[in-house]
Amino acid sequence: MTKTQINLLSRLKGGGGRPPRLNQPFKPSFFVLIFSFILIGFEVAFLITFYQRIANQEMTAQKKQTALSEEISTLQKELIKLKTQDEGKEIVEHAPRISDRLKEEGQNLVKVLEAVSQNLPTQTWISYLSQKDNVVIVNGFAVDNEAIANFLSKLHQSSYFQNVKLVISEQVVNQKSALKKFTVMCDVAVGKL
Repeated sequence: MTKTQINLLSRLKGGGGRPPRLNQPFKPSFFVLIFSFILIGFEVAFLITFYQRIANQEMTAQKKQTALSEEISTLQKELIKLKTQDEGKEIVEHAPRISDRLKEEGQNLVKVLEAVSQNLPTQTWISYLSQKDNVVIVNGFAVDNEAIANFLSKLHQSSYFQNVKLVISEQVVNQKSALKKFTVMCDVAVGKL
């Protein structure tokens, strides 16, 4: 039988120090270089788009500011014109026509208000009514959708109104109750004014 001896302490006594693999200088691999270039490219692209977005927002804000400045100057010019006009002459010249027109419009509005109130169900309330030419706009509140539908049906059946349309119907919730807010638009029938 032969004896074999292995010297495990040869490295510590001066046989080398580092393993042969660690003694080689560091050489970055090709994939590491490509990955770092891609990473740098993404960062550059991000910075470019970020600064472009900031520049676009700044340009938009400057355009809005310019438009508002122009609108303010236009309004100031109009205000100066209104102040310098000879208001007394115009009011005196147009006073009879204006009062006649107001009387006529007032009578028409009273007729419209009367016709709307006659067709208003008990579970609905009017908060605003306006008329321009033959178009009437009614804003109000109702207990539920059924009350709004009942109001629309009565307006449709009335000979006083045409083209009745529900423009808005939305839920309004407050601490006391939940109501429906509505806006109705319709035309006054020709010859009814």
